[in-house]
Amino acid sequence: MIYLYTVSNTLSYFRCSNSISLWHGQFLFIKNIFFLLCIQYAAVVAKLHQMNAENQRLRELIDRLRIDHNALEEHIMQLKQKQNKHEVVLF
Repeated sequence: MIYLYTVSNTLSYFRCSNSISLWHGQFLFIKNIFFLLCIQYAAVVAKLHQMNAENQRLRELIDRLRIDHNALEEHIMQLKQKQNKHEVVLF
C-alpha cells in the first residue's frame, strides 16, 4: 500500500513537473518573442525619428527654395519694369 502511494505521488509529481516545465517553456518563448518585438519597436521608433528629421530638413529646403524663387521672380519683374521704362524713353 505504501508502495502504491509512493508511485501514485511520483506520477502526480511527474505530471505536475511536466506541466510546469511546459508552462516555463511557453513563458520563455513568450518572453523571447516580447524581447524581439521590443527590439523591432525600438528600431522602428529610431527609423521614425530619422525620417522625421529628414522630413524637417526637406521642409526647410523647400521653404528656402520658395523664398529664393519668389525673390528671383521679384527681381525679374523689376528688371522687366526697368527695361520697359528704357524702351519708352528710347522711342
